[in-house]
Amino acid sequence: HAVKAIAVAAGDSEIPTQAIDALGQALKDGEARVRANAAKAITRVAMSKTPRQAIGTLGEASEFPRRSEISAQVVSSLAEALKDRETKVRIKAASAIGDVAGTTPISKEVIDALGEALQDSEDGVRAQAAWAIAQAAGHSEVPAGVIVALGECLESSGSIARRNAAGAILLAARKSQLPERVLETLSEALQDGERAVRYNAALALGEAASRHAIHAAAIDALGEALKDEDKDVRRCAARALAKAANTHDLRGRVLQSLGHALKDGEKDVRRHAARAIAADASKNDIPADVVDALGAALGDMDLGVRRVAAHAIGEVASSKEVPGEVIDALGRALQDKEEEVREIAAQSVRKAASRNEILEQVLASAELKS
Repeated sequence: HAVKAIAVAAGDSEIPTQAIDALGQALKDGEARVRANAAKAITRVAMSKTPRQAIGTLGEASEFPRRSEISAQVVSSLAEALKDRETKVRIKAASAIGDVAGTTPISKEVIDALGEALQDSEDGVRAQAAWAIAQAAGHSEVPAGVIVALGECLESSGSIARRNAAGAILLAARKSQLPERVLETLSEALQDGERAVRYNAALALGEAASRHAIHAAAIDALGEALKDEDKDVRRCAARALAKAANTHDLRGRVLQSLGHALKDGEKDVRRHAARAIAADASKNDIPADVVDALGAALGDMDLGVRRVAAHAIGEVASSKEVPGEVIDALGRALQDKEEEVREIAAQSVRKAASRNEILEQVLASAELKS
């Protein structure tokens, strides 16, 4: 009853430190129901907000939320409860740690304990542990061993646990280098039956690509993800490839997929595809049919797509001659209704003018008309 009373009170007022410490002790009670309620009460305390008077900028009284403090000792008790013999206690303990970690950094030892919980026999525990690690990743660096455990969870758990694991890896990638085996798992996750898993996997690979090298298989997998049935997954895959192209060579098959993506029904997919091709064009030879697709994209309804396509053609034209049809498309882009597109198209023509006399004539003709 005392545990329940504290939980109820947490919704309305700040809880004294002694009462919160008592909840930590209750996590070791002989009754499973008491232990579970203690973890639940800590969650409520962690999420509670109480009005507090403060002086506003104009001198008037104002209110802002204040959380009751959860001590490191109580969090450690929650970590120990992750090994409780009762499933419901382990689930509530993981949930409580996640709620604390959402606003307060937690220790490496507690994150390691969550990593061990990813090996739990119960999928619900694994799901909550993965979620808690995702919360912790916003404030703390996730150890490499825990990231590997998240990858294993992504391979062998239920849909919610897989989704949470992919999300946790995504957040961990913003601070840490992903191990090679986790990159491989993310690449495979792009074929997962759950849309949220594929989405988070594509985002995570994009984060990894923007900071560190990713292997060729991941780039190939992202190229395949450009054909995903879900528009958001395709968008994330295209964006990840645009990031990867800055430091990686995109091979022929991926470039072909990017060329097809220039015809995607979603403008963001088309934009990121054009950016990826532009970044790769400064390093490698772009297949002729992909260059043709860039020329066609100069007539896209979206300003952003036309702008990026014009830039990408300039990158291509800096190192090779472009087909006559693309030259004609550049000529039309010089008359685009948007000044920004006209300016970029003119820059692209100038880059290539020394390679092609026809381009010089196109540019001269456009300047005479303007």
